[in-house]
Amino acid sequence: MPSICVPIQAKTIKELQKKLREAKVVGADMVEIWLDHLSSPSGPPFGPLSVLAVCKSPFEKGFFRGSEAERAKILIAASRWANMIDIPLSMPEKLISRLSSLVTRHSSLVTSSCKIILSHHDFQKTPSDSALLRLARRMRNLGADIVKIACQARSQKDAWRMVVLASRLQKEGIPHILIAMGKHGRISRVLTPLLGGAMMFAPVRKTAKTAPGQFTVAELRNFWNSSTLATS
Repeated sequence: MPSICVPIQAKTIKELQKKLREAKVVGADMVEIWLDHLSSPSGPPFGPLSVLAVCKSPFEKGFFRGSEAERAKILIAASRWANMIDIPLSMPEKLISRLSSLVTRHSSLVTSSCKIILSHHDFQKTPSDSALLRLARRMRNLGADIVKIACQARSQKDAWRMVVLASRLQKEGIPHILIAMGKHGRISRVLTPLLGGAMMFAPVRKTAKTAPGQFTVAELRNFWNSSTLATS
């Protein structure tokens, strides 16, 4: 069964630890910790689950307002304790390459390695099929272990295009996280993890959603356990 990652937005370590325990109880496989929400993001938030560390700018619905170089430093520090870090494609390409190189070098010196997710968000539209494929291949060539593309779906057709992209990337051996955001794109959250997807994001409860169209952990599990997939 595909992996489920619970997004966590917490301001304090105490709140973070509580949400980590909640994610464990509902059967999540890992958590996505938004470092931009934490008042002190430098320390490792130890917990019972694998961790994906992100540091999101206001464009990505986050709180980080520093420079890209400062964000890179936060992610480099996180790579020393996180299982994965998310590097936004919006960073200058030279900085992405340098950050990827530093993370890879550090991982080769320690027992546990940190994987790199390179992410792209489009909150307005879903690009054409050819543009999506070019984007995914470019991200892979920039050093992504996992390619993450999240685009706003204006229709169910956009969602199915993301599913088709997942099938294509699966054939090319490119691990991915592909999301068609919004009410029209919910089917992508169910199907793309079954087509080579590395994981899918789902909150513990509906009130903790971090993106439009997310299912809860329980809802996703029910879909994948059911013989009939549906969008409710």
